[in-house]
Amino acid sequence: MLARSLAPLPGNLRMGSKITKREVPVKNRLYMRSNILGLLTIGLAITIIAFILGISCQTSVPPTPAVELLTPAVELLTPAVDLLTPTPGLSDAPATGTPPSTPLVVEVAIEAFSFAPDMFIVPVGTAVTWYNNDSAPHSVTTREPLFDSDRLSKYETFSYSFNQSGTFEYYCTFHPYMKGKVIVE
Repeated sequence: MLARSLAPLPGNLRMGSKITKREVPVKNRLYMRSNILGLLTIGLAITIIAFILGISCQTSVPPTPAVELLTPAVELLTPAVDLLTPTPGLSDAPATGTPPSTPLVVEVAIEAFSFAPDMFIVPVGTAVTWYNNDSAPHSVTTREPLFDSDRLSKYETFSYSFNQSGTFEYYCTFHPYMKGKVIVE
């Protein structure tokens, strides 16, 4: 009764007969091999074309990021700027070495993720103004609670007057590797 309800078996298979491995005719095997070789050839050709185009795209990109990454390292090697020593012909201060009667104003640029100059010497009473020329936000902050500019967006400034002598180190809270130092004498 069970055998009658089943659909007829294909080919020469009968109920209870043994199923054996079916051989693929030689001409079908050759056809399958040629298809596989054709697909591999096309894949290899596409890979070679993508490789060639990938190299040409890489060589056409200008190397500006590498130059920008090297700029802060070069600026760190610049010596401290001494604003106390008068430069002949450039200073309005009297030749006796006394500081000028009007307070000195020093400008520090924030660009290429660094302070420029990153270290300088000024007399007491000097006002320092930091200008953010980067598109990224920065800050000018001391570790001791002396001053904190908060967030400086592009083209914003922050000023602080140094009314006491000492060495004041500052950094950017957004980029802690950006550091600077003011020596007030």
